[in-house]
Amino acid sequence: MEVKIDKLDNLGRGITYINNKICFIPNVLPNEIVEIEITKENKKYYEAKCISIKETSPFRITEECPYSSICGGCQLNHLCYNEENRFKTNKLRDLLFKYAHIEKDIIEPIKYQERNYYRNKITLHGNDEKLGLYGIKTNDIIPIQECLLVNKKINEIIKYLIKNNINIEEAIIKSSNNEDCSHHSHAGVLWSDVLREAGMEGGNACHGGYDADTGGHTRYSFTQGELITSS
Repeated sequence: MEVKIDKLDNLGRGITYINNKICFIPNVLPNEIVEIEITKENKKYYEAKCISIKETSPFRITEECPYSSICGGCQLNHLCYNEENRFKTNKLRDLLFKYAHIEKDIIEPIKYQERNYYRNKITLHGNDEKLGLYGIKTNDIIPIQECLLVNKKINEIIKYLIKNNINIEEAIIKSSNNEDCSHHSHAGVLWSDVLREAGMEGGNACHGGYDADTGGHTRYSFTQGELITSS
């Protein structure tokens, strides 16, 4: 079925209408002509997937992230930077006007300094075989080597955890985006060194009474490169 995309919803999905019923399609952009396949039909809406793009938006770019089509965190990786900022600004204005009655024209445009490496928090999920992020609308784990959204300090931890095959069920990692961390007690120390201090070296992770040799899983939380909780 061939359709034209009208606009994007709050989740970044394309919207079109089929027999006067709304249809949501991920990974498409406004004004694109696309071939779709219906994947779900509800009384009020359809869900579909894009099979091919017949007419491409001038704002479409090549996705930088190799996981964007399967991971649940990069819904707009195919949209150019300026249009992504415009989309986020307009959605914020619409939501504040709808629910808080704040006039749209007083909301300043959203401007990010960098498209990548700006977020300061990530939640990883793992099991005996892999560590990564949940896939779209599923708890299936997508193994990753790097996340382009989070800052480089967090990516150091991700690479360390993967390299050392550390068995973790969930890891919540937070970090300051400030390059100058001289005020922090762990300033100048790689996060891998902090992990080593916490007894998480070589896959034999133990802290707070947990021992990976027992065959269980654990949850860890990191802030500013420092292990703050485990269970």
